[in-house]
Amino acid sequence: APNINPDLTVLEGNSIQLSTTTVIANGQYQWTGPNGFSSTSQNPTLYNATQAQNGSYTLTIKTNGCQSLVATTLVTVKPLTPTIWASAGCEGLDLLLISNNAGPNMQYNWIGPSGNIIGTTTVNTLTISNTTAAMSGNYGIYITSLITGNTSGSTYTTVAINPLPATPTINPIATICNGTDLILSSPTIAQTYVWFGPNNFWSNGGSSITISSTTAAMSGTYTLIVYDNNCPSAPASIYVPVYPIPTIQAITSNSPACSGREIIITASVSPTGITTTYAWQGPLGNIVGSSNSPTLTLADATTAMSGTYTLLVAQNGCTSTLTSTIVQVHAT
Repeated sequence: APNINPDLTVLEGNSIQLSTTTVIANGQYQWTGPNGFSSTSQNPTLYNATQAQNGSYTLTIKTNGCQSLVATTLVTVKPLTPTIWASAGCEGLDLLLISNNAGPNMQYNWIGPSGNIIGTTTVNTLTISNTTAAMSGNYGIYITSLITGNTSGSTYTTVAINPLPATPTINPIATICNGTDLILSSPTIAQTYVWFGPNNFWSNGGSSITISSTTAAMSGTYTLIVYDNNCPSAPASIYVPVYPIPTIQAITSNSPACSGREIIITASVSPTGITTTYAWQGPLGNIVGSSNSPTLTLADATTAMSGTYTLLVAQNGCTSTLTSTIVQVHAT
């Protein structure tokens, strides 16, 4: 295949110069390209380039009735004036500048607020680290073709380097029991609130959000980051345990008990722990026992102690539903 120029990037209005260093006496050169382009010149020139001329250009050479293999080069025509985009400007963080005019064999000339070149790259991005408020201003770009030397016009964008918001505060959270709502809130004033939590939880619902029907799997660390002018604060975090609600599975007793003897009532509860408390209410509505034991023992039973005994179990601030059993005391 003939040896032809490498891929080209040119700017609109400039010339596309196709060339080959393969010289064959009496050779017949045939170039083809987009939009029906055809030329028999060895080194054809396309004037006043437009983006419609983007694409692949091929060359074959025929000599003595034999045709060469096909050689191909890619031509990219870029707008004469590039565009520039800047990320949010935040003190101490990176500022990213991007031009839409990505292409091969291009030099990107980046202009800072002082009007001077602050960097040249061969890719369409520039990262500026450790920004300060003094670096606010107009940032610009112009592009130079490394093949043709063509230079574009300049484009600018205004960047404000804003301070980072203060670390937010998260309000304290009351005990959360399985199945109840978790309310996360912050008194911090900001433009945007982003919450993160266990199981890939994420929300930008504001300074106060509600997570309904909590489960034990939702226990964990919840984090808040606030944004002002698209600049993030440092994260604030709070650990939230979701406690199970104790369930009274069964209550058994030695009913019917005999007067003068003990009344023994035992509850089967799940789950249990060292913080589990058992509060028993007797037939007269009075508390007859409260302890960390699932067993209530009442000495010297009388027939007046016959009736309904009701149990409430509490654990980590979460309480069971009231469950009752009937006890009979027979006279002896």
